[in-house]
Amino acid sequence: MLQGIKIPPLQDRRKANRLIFFYKVVEGLVPALQSSDYLTPVRTSKRKCKMTPQTGNFGLILLLWIIPYSYQNLNLYLDDKETSRLLGIQDSELYYVRNGILNKYALTFIMPIPLHIDSIFFTWQNLRSKPPDMFYKMRFKVFNPTAMDMPIPSIETDGKVPTEISKFRITFRCTGALTTEVDVHIQMNISIFSASNVTVLNLKRKKMCNK
Repeated sequence: MLQGIKIPPLQDRRKANRLIFFYKVVEGLVPALQSSDYLTPVRTSKRKCKMTPQTGNFGLILLLWIIPYSYQNLNLYLDDKETSRLLGIQDSELYYVRNGILNKYALTFIMPIPLHIDSIFFTWQNLRSKPPDMFYKMRFKVFNPTAMDMPIPSIETDGKVPTEISKFRITFRCTGALTTEVDVHIQMNISIFSASNVTVLNLKRKKMCNK
């Protein structure tokens, strides 16, 4: 048994874990700077690392894991006005994908949509200036269709990602039958060349509905 170490109550540890997770989400709430601003300086040791076949294989696996996400050249985010309207955070943008790099904390964050808000505006851009084109497919899942209708996008559910900075809207309409919270998933499949080369983005929302 350890002496002199105070273990916080379980409830406090859960609160701390939630704060740590939210902090990681907020790491995506940064002004639109250069892609290098994603990098955080890491304190390195002066000890030399010996390269072995095992470390070489790990580096290759890591590189192959990064490539499918980074080459997509996609930006998908909520601009500063939308971030302020939805989350009350000023002068920041919430990136889901930035220069093709996924912000996994923002993607797993279940964003609440209050009663007085029925639409969300997304900003996106295909950063590729030359062919091939970037295609998308948008799908929705409503976990309580009695309380909320299927979301309505302002663009086609299948098409090309624009090469200029553009906005689209998704509207969430409650039926008025129930007073409850409704889980909604927005799935976006981004592909280049063919449907077999796909990046899947799942955005989670929780809409408040009133009777």
